[in-house]
Amino acid sequence: MLKKFNGVPNSLPSGSWCNTKEAAAKIGIHHATLQNYRKDGFLEPRTHYIKVSQGKTSPILWNTEQILLRMAEFTAPPAPAATGN
Repeated sequence: MLKKFNGVPNSLPSGSWCNTKEAAAKIGIHHATLQNYRKDGFLEPRTHYIKVSQGKTSPILWNTEQILLRMAEFTAPPAPAATGN
């Protein structure tokens, strides 16, 4: 059972939680890309990832099922407009 934080239960979404290297391999992306998605705000704490402790260099666990669902929402940028040369 997880502890409560400020009176709120620490329940996590179900799914496969794994370390950065394993998560990147399961998803099929480089581990740096996974970290960039987190840093750029595409992934949400407690839904897509959790830090194991509060330290700056704390390991991160990733919910690969939730990340794949989030990545399915990504869209390609629009093609540049054709110039009339």
